[in-house]
Amino acid sequence: MNQIQLANIILQQSSEPHWMVDSNYHLVYANNAFQSFTMKGGEKQLNKIVFLGNISKDHKRSWRTCYDRALNGERVVIEEQFENKKINETHYYQITFEPITNGENKYFAVACHAKEISLAESNLVAKDRHIIPQRTKEKELNNLFETIPGILCLTDFSGRILKINKAGCSLLGYKEEDFLQENLSKFIYPDDLDNTTKELSRLEAGETIVKFENRYLTKRGDITWLSWYCNADSNEGVITATAKDITEEKKLKQLNKQASNLAKVGSWEYDLIKDDLFWSDEVHRLHETDPSTFVPSVERAIDFYKEEHKSFVSDVIFKAIKEGGYLDYEAAIISKSKKEKWIRVIASPEYVEGKCVKFIGSFQDITDLKEANVRLQSLSDNIPGVVFQYLLLPDGTDEFRYVSKGSKRIWSYTPEEVMNDLDLVWDQIKAGGDLEAVKKSIEESIENMTQWSIQYRILRPDGEKRIIQGSGIPKFGSDGTILFNSVALDVTEQAKNEELLKDLNQQLKKHTFELEHSNEKLREIAWTQSHIVRTPLSRILGIINLLENKEDLSKDLLAWLDHLKKSTQELDDIVKKIIKEANDFIKEEPN
Repeated sequence: MNQIQLANIILQQSSEPHWMVDSNYHLVYANNAFQSFTMKGGEKQLNKIVFLGNISKDHKRSWRTCYDRALNGERVVIEEQFENKKINETHYYQITFEPITNGENKYFAVACHAKEISLAESNLVAKDRHIIPQRTKEKELNNLFETIPGILCLTDFSGRILKINKAGCSLLGYKEEDFLQENLSKFIYPDDLDNTTKELSRLEAGETIVKFENRYLTKRGDITWLSWYCNADSNEGVITATAKDITEEKKLKQLNKQASNLAKVGSWEYDLIKDDLFWSDEVHRLHETDPSTFVPSVERAIDFYKEEHKSFVSDVIFKAIKEGGYLDYEAAIISKSKKEKWIRVIASPEYVEGKCVKFIGSFQDITDLKEANVRLQSLSDNIPGVVFQYLLLPDGTDEFRYVSKGSKRIWSYTPEEVMNDLDLVWDQIKAGGDLEAVKKSIEESIENMTQWSIQYRILRPDGEKRIIQGSGIPKFGSDGTILFNSVALDVTEQAKNEELLKDLNQQLKKHTFELEHSNEKLREIAWTQSHIVRTPLSRILGIINLLENKEDLSKDLLAWLDHLKKSTQELDDIVKKIIKEANDFIKEEPN
């Protein structure tokens, strides 16, 4: 009898189940005790799938994991319980899964051994109070494992997944068998792989607890952010890891960061109990400090304020701390690079048992807004008129919402005076005689939703009459209010100039008529004079022509006639020139 036959006899006669499974989970060997162990009541199912029919689906999944671990070279020991419903008994076994190699470090089968660890019946009642709670606890822990909403898994130190709960599978979109024996790196977002490996290496270096965040790719290809909490057991060689889905939280943080950057708003928190001041990255950016090296405090924060604002800010802050009131103020700070920035600080107190213990607030850069307001104020204060906001309320009352410094020039009252008493303006319009016309123009602007524009007269307190050009655009509020953003300009001198221009136009028309009449007379005179002057000249020229034709005239007489002819022609040319220039002048003068 050789050693193999002897070993087979020993195994067959053993009261403890022994069996062997190949890499396809087929039963390739089983002793006689295995049949009793399986409680099938039939023959051994050689060359068939080994998974037992009388255990739960979860146990089958667990056993398959054990076979996989053994096929990868790991010795696995577990404890299981089996219910024999026919005799109403529960048996407990310690099951060992031993990897079998072919000598080339390749594992092709698993040798399994089940050892019953149930107590003898005589001791069962006495020990029942200890055993049953232990088994119940195991069952409860398994239920807890599966009902935890986040990811809960076991891995070895190489990152290989040994067990994962249903929530983890559901979150990432895979089945449990897709995870088992796979390495976590297969599912990690590529850009986060190096950082994840670095974090897990801390566990190998001896740390027991590690927290970190990374991204995973779901089966659908979506990116999921997970926050991990890992606990290492170096004795067992396993890592227990839990993960929470923080994808939406990350998105909200990113949106909040973008919004904060656009609005230039940061957050801050001051713990009065610990005297600890926290600044967000945006607050550090506004001060131009390094979050990694600069530790803020109330005193150091106040030091950033402009010198003339420090006292005011200190009083406001310490008063709020003392009284537990709200903070809301505007002031200028000088950043680390000596840039002046206007900021607005808002904060709300938190109370514990009636005592203020913390302030939580915002810190906003309002420099651009301040500069725009200064430019607008300068513009409104320097235009030759008054800029104002006229508000009509649903109950029919009215008021000034804003009035520029120009009110002193237009209405002889300061902005504060007319805002406190609107009748100071209405009385001037009434005294000027145009009150009804102004009110009607406002009503038409509201009714037609068009620009308000009217020229009206006022009588100022000093008795001076002025002419005002009013213009505005109505804005209709959802609460029934109507706000006119308006301007009133003093156009008195312009109106006077327009009247003067009108008078000048009338005089010009009169002078034009007189000039046209004069031109007509001149034309008649020129025509008359030209004919009167040219008639005798024509006669003289005719006589000279007759004398020139006489043959008996002396040489001296001919010489004088020639001289007389030239002079007469010169005179005729002069008369023609005068007539031409007179006609040209008459033609050009009307233009």
